[in-house]
Amino acid sequence: MKKILLALAAVLASFMVANAQNEAALQKAVDKAVEATQNAKKAANPDTWVKLGQKYLQAYDAPTKNVMDNLDLMSAKLALKDDKLVKEEEVVVSGVQLLKQVYEDKNLYFTQNGQLAITEVTRPVVADALPKALEAFKKAQELDKAGKKAKDITEGFRKITSSLFSEASNAFNLGDFKSSLKGFQDVVEITSGAPLNQTDTLALTNGILAASRIGDFASMTDLCKKSLDVNYYGDNGSIFARFAEATEQLDTSETGRLAARKILEEGIAKFPASQDITIGLINNYNKGGEDSDKVFQLLDRAKANDPTNASLYSFTGEVLAQVGRYDDAVKAFNDCIAKFPDYEWGYIGMGNLYAKISNEANEKMNDSSLDNNAYNKLVEEKLEAIKGCIENYEKAFELTKDEALKANLASSLKSNNFMLRDEDPKYMAAYEKYKAYEEGAK
Repeated sequence: MKKILLALAAVLASFMVANAQNEAALQKAVDKAVEATQNAKKAANPDTWVKLGQKYLQAYDAPTKNVMDNLDLMSAKLALKDDKLVKEEEVVVSGVQLLKQVYEDKNLYFTQNGQLAITEVTRPVVADALPKALEAFKKAQELDKAGKKAKDITEGFRKITSSLFSEASNAFNLGDFKSSLKGFQDVVEITSGAPLNQTDTLALTNGILAASRIGDFASMTDLCKKSLDVNYYGDNGSIFARFAEATEQLDTSETGRLAARKILEEGIAKFPASQDITIGLINNYNKGGEDSDKVFQLLDRAKANDPTNASLYSFTGEVLAQVGRYDDAVKAFNDCIAKFPDYEWGYIGMGNLYAKISNEANEKMNDSSLDNNAYNKLVEEKLEAIKGCIENYEKAFELTKDEALKANLASSLKSNNFMLRDEDPKYMAAYEKYKAYEEGAK
């Protein structure tokens, strides 16, 4: 046994020596490339700076060279066999339970199903390798008047922004929103200029989200403006909603509210079916004591201009439901269903409304101060809402050709019919039907 332990110790020692030698070689290569830039003649050659940038990138990549995006726990043992695993521990990151593997130069975080979620370098070969690489490639770009090194320079910029984006994403997942914001801002700045000249819109979106998490509304505003400048509006115009939100946070006066309203009105003109923008407008009007029905007048105008757009009709119902105008929402959904009887989302919207009413009744039933009459009335309200939910979801289930949506509807129908199983045998039969569908779909 002693011989075996000694042999294992020797193997581990050899791995450590090999890693140290590799790091030393990379550092030496960087030092040599830096030294070349000190020579006046070589420093005038863009290739000298390209090589320096490449050496910095090689050093940057070294700690994670065997860490792939789709790495799992099983493959990690093979891919990282030459890396010393110091310890493993269960941690909670942003409310999620993860397995943390601590290596000498990095931490890897795996989900409960064994997939790599976050990579964190703790001991870089060269400090600040990415900023130094960026400066080197910028210098090469400045000197390369003839464009002979344009391909290498562009590739260098691309690798830098890709690495910065990954770092910012990992920082966000670790809850370090300040570092994440800085990383996404850097990506936006670099990709917006030469030689890439194509602003990374995902970095814009993620940067806005990171800024909102730490209440940095000035940065949020700046990123929203940059998004609109490049005609990037986000998912269904969400950038307008975030821009208005940041504007009101920066200026809580009436001037700020009106400036936010102007942004939202510009957004709703481009995206009349954006729930984000519409709810923002309703809240803005209400805050100023104005008539929020103006929003629905805008929706009516949009429907008049595009009378065959079924989504505008169902969306009207969704917004009315969102602001608690349930009777008006029912009328809007019925209007949608009457005009577009084969449009499944009209039925889904109505079903969702009944589900909301059922949930609210259920919450009220937990009030211990209720007398029997009030409690029984809520029970009846809940049961009727569940029946309305089932009726509309079943119609949507029959109409939709979307298999994923069909599966979601089946799951909801199974649960709702089960709740009414003692009301009528038909509900138990429907429960069995959707249960069988779910099992068959799997």
